[in-house]
Amino acid sequence: MKKKIIDPKRKSLIESGFNIILGFSINLMANVIIFPLFGMNASLKTFGIIGVIFTCISLIRTYCIRRLFAKGIYETLFAKKEVKNDKRKKWKTIKSKKD
Repeated sequence: MKKKIIDPKRKSLIESGFNIILGFSINLMANVIIFPLFGMNASLKTFGIIGVIFTCISLIRTYCIRRLFAKGIYETLFAKKEVKNDKRKKWKTIKSKKD
């Protein structure tokens, strides 16, 4: 049976969307419980609107970060870089060329 290949961008969007839907559900419940503890009383509709706004921001952020990592930003920022002016390495290269 052949394995279906999914476009990496689409896969990133699907994964981010699933993550955001789960996060929205948790966030909505947390808002209903936590906001009143700080004296911020609002309706479920208001909590839902606030949740949707933050969910959209989170979806965009998560998708952009995934695409940056897919393009290799991790390697650019965090991978160990080889020192170009390593005198020992240069010496070995010169020595082997003369032999």
